Amino acid sequence: MSWAINGFHTVSFLAKGQTPPPLIIPAIGNPISRQLDAASASFWFNGQPNQVINPVTASPSGGKTYKGSGFLNSGLPSPSGPPAPFVVKFTKAGTYTFNCLVHPGMKGVVQVLSKSKKVPTAAQDRATANAQEAAAIVQARTLGIYWGNPLVNREFNPRSFLNYPDFPNEEALVEKIIELDRDDAKYLEYLRQPYFHEDRPNEFFDRERLLSFFEKVFTQPIQPVSQRRKWFSPGRWTLVKRNRPTYS
Repeated sequence: MSWAINGFHTVSFLAKGQTPPPLIIPAIGNPISRQLDAASASFWFNGQPNQVINPVTASPSGGKTYKGSGFLNSGLPSPSGPPAPFVVKFTKAGTYTFNCLVHPGMKGVVQVLSKSKKVPTAAQDRATANAQEAAAIVQARTLGIYWGNPLVNREFNPRSFLNYPDFPNEEALVEKIIELDRDDAKYLEYLRQPYFHEDRPNEFFDRERLLSFFEKVFTQPIQPVSQRRKWFSPGRWTLVKRNRPTYS
């Protein structure tokens, strides 16, 4: 069985009675410290452990053969590009449930038939998968409408969202929204598109870069606002007082 993992997902078979491992876990022994708000008061999360990606979830384990028991995990996909297909060989017939450890509740089922059973054709499988995919996409995703940097198309696939600068005016954008709302086929064309060009995350989506950014946000000392400006304008009020006429 081969999976082409599209997006940030795992293919994970759990051992009997096993609770799905979480994606994020506290880093015991590495507490957050010295984080102050603008009034120099300590944030409530000081003393709490930092949060890290769970290595059990992130790392492949269990090999490439599944006998119907134990924990087998694809691990998290690399941010450098689309991952290689995840291939698992099943040694006996049966029905097996797999989970995505990134998205709690996301599951799939593999049905392995004995050699004497009739197996659906590739065309039948594809038709079933297309119907399931269409229903899942509509349920899980919405079509984004972006109104910001007109150069966003350089970093993101313009066929995966509606970009306001691509339309001559607001009325044209609204008409496009109405058109897609009335035509499911055209709507699904957008939803099936990858967010990035050629489905390759850009440098800003690099996992290490994101983790480094969030670590900086939560660990760097915060200087109170009152201490950030060494010089400030006296303001209009001082000038008014200075020039206020006097009467005798």
